[in-house]
Amino acid sequence: MSQCRNGKDYERPINRTACTCDYEDFECDYGYESQADRCTKASWFDPNTPVGDCPEGDSFNRSMGYRKVASDKCTYTGSNFDKLKPTSVPCPLLKPGNLVVFTSSHQVAAATNTTVQFTLHQGYGSKNSTVYTWTFGDGTKPLKVTGYAMNHIQSHVFSTPKVYTVTVTASNKLGSASASVNLFVEDKVLGIKVTTPHGAQVNRSTAFNLEFQDQSLNPTSAGHVHFLWQFGDESDQARGLLTWNTTVNHVYRNKGNYTVLVQAINAVGFKFYQFSLPVYDRVRTVKLFFSTSTDDHNPKTEVWRTTFAVAIRLELTAVLDYGNLDVVVPPGLPTTADVSYPVSYTC
Repeated sequence: MSQCRNGKDYERPINRTACTCDYEDFECDYGYESQADRCTKASWFDPNTPVGDCPEGDSFNRSMGYRKVASDKCTYTGSNFDKLKPTSVPCPLLKPGNLVVFTSSHQVAAATNTTVQFTLHQGYGSKNSTVYTWTFGDGTKPLKVTGYAMNHIQSHVFSTPKVYTVTVTASNKLGSASASVNLFVEDKVLGIKVTTPHGAQVNRSTAFNLEFQDQSLNPTSAGHVHFLWQFGDESDQARGLLTWNTTVNHVYRNKGNYTVLVQAINAVGFKFYQFSLPVYDRVRTVKLFFSTSTDDHNPKTEVWRTTFAVAIRLELTAVLDYGNLDVVVPPGLPTTADVSYPVSYTC
């Protein structure tokens, strides 16, 4: 019967040593193909061009065509395969490419005289020595800056409503690339006012005329504003009247007091205006004319016309002892006023 002399807890010493590398420890790297048990560069691949981002002044590992199999622990020491290791070389100058420019908030429209921020993304090529030229399409001098890191975000203010094309061109000794984005610039609608009809009458077309209260609204922007009218007599299913016109007509079928609401909407904002409109069975309108000297005091503003209309109504009310009068001073010259009242009364 045998006798164990080392004991039950004896552990045999084991020496683990990594094997030296052989061809079996490698596979073909990206851009190389296996041919005759060797890795050969593919026709489309340039080993001197880094696959990823390689800033000027840095270095990258240029492949020799081979890479170790994943989790392989072989060592180059004492082997003839040290020549298969990647070689560290300086990053080359590369032509810029894959440029994309967009507004930082991804907006497609902006208001005049507001700051718009643009962001440039460059997917390929050198950046440190590349010159970036920003053109905003509004006649301002192009902005030229060198280096991507501090200059890929730019801000600009557009003062005139228009569709602008913002372009960025990146260029260095090896070539150039460009990208652009369109931006729709409009004036904000700061305020609207509806010239109240001269007292509406049932079964007769009533005209509503809308004016912009802000003097800064450019005619170009005004042409891009659309209006949603609700005349107060719609059914629950009705959605109102959508139009581009500042003057609309509507026919009321029943007398009463109606709430009229209009919204002025464009790509950079909206405003609404609401007023009450009495509708009578019959209405009569009298036009008043004034001396030419009145025109000298008429600055042709909506505020002056409203104030003048109130003064006329107060004066007529005091003289006629009747308060159910509607007075409107239309825009333009010569200065006139329309006084409307239910036909059952005389003045």
